[in-house]
Amino acid sequence: MAAAQHGIDLSRLALVPSLGPQWATVVAALLEGFDVVALRPPVRANPADSRKLEARSRERGSVLVVLAGPEWPGRPEVRLEVTASSWQGLGDGFGYLAERELEVAATGRGAATRLRRGHLSLGQPAPQAGPRALRS
Repeated sequence: MAAAQHGIDLSRLALVPSLGPQWATVVAALLEGFDVVALRPPVRANPADSRKLEARSRERGSVLVVLAGPEWPGRPEVRLEVTASSWQGLGDGFGYLAERELEVAATGRGAATRLRRGHLSLGQPAPQAGPRALRS
């Protein structure tokens, strides 16, 4: 539902909730058929698997997005890190979380070596009642 609200065509979205022990083989197959593959390795990736998947991504012209920290020993083209975040929408002990604002830092290789920072808002803007933000 959230993906559709952000404009993602659900007919072109594949979700694999459990990759199993042969996860690297599954991801390699997904890179053959999809332009963008988001991955959270179920275990720490060994360096050979990370290099193979990064090479497959480059060969196919696809994008491999790895949701991992030190679990990924490879050298990504771009590394994103959330440096600050806040939640919007809570009042004085009431309300719903409606929006999350993130500060993101990007570094990488090649053209992406220069550190860049940006802001990203996820969700709907919160109503203006009560305190504005809860910092995390």
